[in-house]
Amino acid sequence: LAAKAGAAFVSPFVGRLDDIGQIGMDLIADIKQVYDHYPAFKTEILVA
Repeated sequence: LAAKAGAAFVSPFVGRLDDIGQIGMDLIADIKQVYDHYPAFKTEILVA
């Protein structure tokens, strides 16, 4: 959604996901996989 809106960056809070028992880096992998399928989106992922 952020990429479609023209966002230059997204910054998921991986540490917060880890704090609640999720694997935050899995989210990053999922986001990257989506962006890889849509090369027109130039949004970069900043991990926080």
